[in-house]
Amino acid sequence: MGAKVSWIGSAVCAAVVGVALVSSASASGPSIIGYDQPGSFGDGTPQGEQHRLFDMFGGTWHDAEKSSDNTEDDSMCWAAQTANILAWTGWGMTGGMTDTDGMFGYFQDHWTDQGGNAYFGLDWWFDGTNDKQGQSGWSQVDVPGGGFYPGLNFSDYRHLDTTDAAAMAWVDSYINNGWATGLSLSGPGDHAVTCWGFNSDSTGSTYYGVWITDSDDDKGGPAPRPDALHYYDVSYSNPDGVWRLQDYYGSDDWYITEVIGMEPVPTSAPGMNWSGDIYPSYPPAWDASTTAYIGKNESGALNITGGTVSSAGGYIGYNAGSTGVVTVDGADSTWTNSGGLTVGHDGAGTLTITAGGLVCVAGTLTIDDDGDGDSFINMASGGMLALFGEADGSLTDFLGLVDGTDAIRYWNDDLSGWDALLNATMGDEYDLAYLTEGDLSGYTALTVSAVPEPATLALLGVGGLAVLLVRKGRQIS
Repeated sequence: MGAKVSWIGSAVCAAVVGVALVSSASASGPSIIGYDQPGSFGDGTPQGEQHRLFDMFGGTWHDAEKSSDNTEDDSMCWAAQTANILAWTGWGMTGGMTDTDGMFGYFQDHWTDQGGNAYFGLDWWFDGTNDKQGQSGWSQVDVPGGGFYPGLNFSDYRHLDTTDAAAMAWVDSYINNGWATGLSLSGPGDHAVTCWGFNSDSTGSTYYGVWITDSDDDKGGPAPRPDALHYYDVSYSNPDGVWRLQDYYGSDDWYITEVIGMEPVPTSAPGMNWSGDIYPSYPPAWDASTTAYIGKNESGALNITGGTVSSAGGYIGYNAGSTGVVTVDGADSTWTNSGGLTVGHDGAGTLTITAGGLVCVAGTLTIDDDGDGDSFINMASGGMLALFGEADGSLTDFLGLVDGTDAIRYWNDDLSGWDALLNATMGDEYDLAYLTEGDLSGYTALTVSAVPEPATLALLGVGGLAVLLVRKGRQIS
């Protein structure tokens, strides 16, 4: 395996336990890492105060595992580490993948079984290129893939330090920032593990140990390999100035050479914001091949307020017990589905279209698929819903394009609440138009013109759906 290479990159500064942190980095990039050592581990005894990512920020730790009967993962500890990072941050929730094992398998399917580094794996995940392609000794992309976020620069979310003496201070900084953290280790070999926390004294001036997951633990054991979180004591070694793991693989010679951190998926972009259970996890990257889920298993919310979202189709409230909420608000706000859209599959779904917002569905629109009365489309103040097909003769004709229930509602000021659109008057509260020109040629557009009172209209803006849901006894995260 190659030796560690220091490199100089952008400066990242933070004050941790009295150490001024300035990340170091060389033009040749991070070190090559690849280790294959099946074995079991004897954990240390935790002492002091515990600082763990999942305790402070929610979620859980992840542990992509190698397998003794798999000949394509022997030197891919770096890819397992990358998969854990992607799973924690949410960047891996794309391409049909939902867990770290699936992400690790994706790397095995697209890269050769050689040493590499999470730095380059993450870059490839974003833009589909491997900066070490063609370089001897490094893992190579042998099947094209990755490129899930071509419009983003992964370096805007990635942090890296190769200063041996400051390694634990960087672990402290990254974990307390809520970033997924990976450790590169050298000594008897070069290895990559994922760090989920650390222990220190009450003042934070002394570090006792780290919490890690390791793709090689129990590799030689029977399948399936168990996920395991380990704790190891650390000790600062003078005069070489390194942090050593104690009794790691039965040795005190392993030390930390690189610390990589990755920020989670953001929750906003120009013209939109989102929270909770969203899949894929970054809506601005959705396209005409994406099946979108807002509230797949838990609660999720998407607000489109001046932006454009595209998908092949989508589900708002998918599995039983889930809640999905989507707001499309404003004349420049659009959600275009080249396939079908389901508002409430087995979960509860609410789609609200207001103030000139537009939702287009080329396939079948389904409302409240399980028929339990908990899913609706709410429309007001010029909100538009366009369905493919000619159905502008009457509301009954338009609803003939809808499966499930007829739960499209308008704001009825007389009731001070949402009311079935079937109770409204065409030409007064709503209009229908079949379009024969432009991008919506072949669609019938429903426009609901009823305008709520100003105080109520304010509730329908960004974040207002949370208030309405609480009124209905529902909550979003």
